[in-house]
Amino acid sequence: MMDKCIFCKIIAGEIPAHKIYESKHFIAMLDVNPVIAGHVIIVTKRHTKTIHTLNPEECKELGVAMHAVSKKLEKKFGSHLTMSNSSGEWASQSVNHFHIHMIPRTKNDRLWNEDQSRIVLDKSSGFERLNMTIEELEKMADELKV
Repeated sequence: MMDKCIFCKIIAGEIPAHKIYESKHFIAMLDVNPVIAGHVIIVTKRHTKTIHTLNPEECKELGVAMHAVSKKLEKKFGSHLTMSNSSGEWASQSVNHFHIHMIPRTKNDRLWNEDQSRIVLDKSSGFERLNMTIEELEKMADELKV
């Protein structure tokens, strides 16, 4: 565990999270600063920085985790989904702990501006994230538990 890593603190139980999935190597939780309702982050339990540093067992399990979470998101929001991973500083990785964003998409959601996607995950973009209450996050987590 890295002392200052927020994801390591969540995994260690030092910071609460709205978990919807857990396996040997991964947890999936609601993003506390979502770009849209249902925004989920899948995080490795082991502190590792990028997809390049996952071991073969973690790679296999990641696919299973992504599939399980995507099926739950599909049931709640429909079949459209944006998945994003930024690996490394120049890719705008904001937390140096491997994670994948899974964002349910609907027609005319707030991430579209006419015919142009406005989806931006890095904080430097200035894109305003949702401000969900603890109660809203808890309700969403209950609805999305795998």
